[in-house]
Order: sequence, then structure tokens, then C-alpha cells
Amino acid sequence: MRLKLHVADASSSSAAVVMRFMPVGNTPVLKQNVFRIAAASLFQAVIRSLKKKLGMKDGDPLFTYINSTFAPAPDEVLGNLYKSFGTQVGGRRELIVHYRWDTDVLFEDLQILPILAQHQRGDKLCSDAVNYTNLLRGAPLDSARCRSN
Repeated sequence: MRLKLHVADASSSSAAVVMRFMPVGNTPVLKQNVFRIAAASLFQAVIRSLKKKLGMKDGDPLFTYINSTFAPAPDEVLGNLYKSFGTQVGGRRELIVHYRWDTDVLFEDLQILPILAQHQRGDKLCSDAVNYTNLLRGAPLDSARCRSN
């Protein structure tokens, strides 16, 4: 399925949602970041089109978040996301999608690191996003990133 993103304007169909794409970190900004997209489309079609606009390959990771809060499932219908999570921007309702293609500083960009500052498991004290993620998953810590108490 191929999705065409159309620049939002008053002449577009009423069975569409207005989406605003916001880059996170060093991810490129789209030249046009507001689009009107068919409400019946699945979120996976948006991801594919966004990757194409960014010059990415199908297998490249692209992280998308609605209102900087959660990552929708690829099979979510845009109309449902719009009804549940649309935000009033100016005089119209929009579905805000933040996108990022680089995971190295994802947690820093989402401002989680200052809040998480330090996490402890056993005799190890860790203060970076990689080990915080490992702590959450119960995975082994990267000992080079931690110090003993």
C-alpha cells in the first residue's frame, strides 16, 4: 500500500486527519511538516512515507511517537488515533507525530536522563540511558558504564 501525503488545505476531503510531523534531536526537518492524510490509513503507511521523505531504506529504524508520549502500533487506524489523541493547534485539531532516526541520544532528547540521574542494581551505580534501559529489561549491565559502590 502506498500512501501519498498531501499538503493540508481547505479543499482536501473531510475524511482525513491533519498530521504535524516534528523531528527529535538531529533528525532532519521536513520541508512541509503538516499534511492531510486519509483517516482510514494505517499508521504503518505513514511510517513508510515518512521514511521515503527522509531518504531512508525500509529496514532502517525510525521511531515515531504520538504527542511525544507513546509509539502507536503499525496497524493503528489514523482516524482512531486522531479522535483519541488529536491536539488543538491554533484553530484546528492535529495529530502530532514526533519522529527520530538515531537512538544514541534518544533518552537525552526526551529529557529522561536528568530525571533518572542514577540507578542502582546490586553493587553497581549507573547513570546513562543504555544501562537504564538494561535495568528496565533486567538485562546485564555494561560494566564499563557503571562504577562500584
